[in-house]
Amino acid sequence: MYAAAEASLRMLSEDPGAPRRRVVLAAEMPDAAVEHEARHADGVARVTVRGGVPYKKLRSAHLDDTDAAADIAEAAAEPASEAAEDHELMWFAVQEIRYLVEESQT
Repeated sequence: MYAAAEASLRMLSEDPGAPRRRVVLAAEMPDAAVEHEARHADGVARVTVRGGVPYKKLRSAHLDDTDAAADIAEAAAEPASEAAEDHELMWFAVQEIRYLVEESQT
């Protein structure tokens, strides 16, 4: 989860127009749909998904509270910043994702 949150932060740094919230979607994918990468020095095993992730494979969504936006913006602008470290991602059930999308569009 932490590695995915860091990757989300890197993506935010590349897109200044995106809302300043990290987003991580957890999915359960069959082995044939992923490439297993070697375990990294930080001890985290990472995978790359081949192709799209069907909605029915999603298991949860995790994102920052809107109150974290200023700290996430700081962390996205300055990779050495530890501003995002005080913010845990909130957990949402798959059924709630549509409400999160609607909220972000208003």
